[in-house]
Amino acid sequence: MMGEGKGVEGPKNKGTYVWFEVKDWPMWEQRLVEGPYVHHCAGVKGKVSHIHGRFINRA
Repeated sequence: MMGEGKGVEGPKNKGTYVWFEVKDWPMWEQRLVEGPYVHHCAGVKGKVSHIHGRFINRA
């Protein structure tokens, strides 16, 4: 699962989490809640999903 969004202000935490906005939240919510199972997530600053997408189907 890959996409783009932006970090936004949210409830205070210890600085290890970020709240984010995406264009299609219902799709993100469905994928995160219903699966396939997501164990860890990572965020990257910058618009890079188009670059990473070139390498996904190179098996």
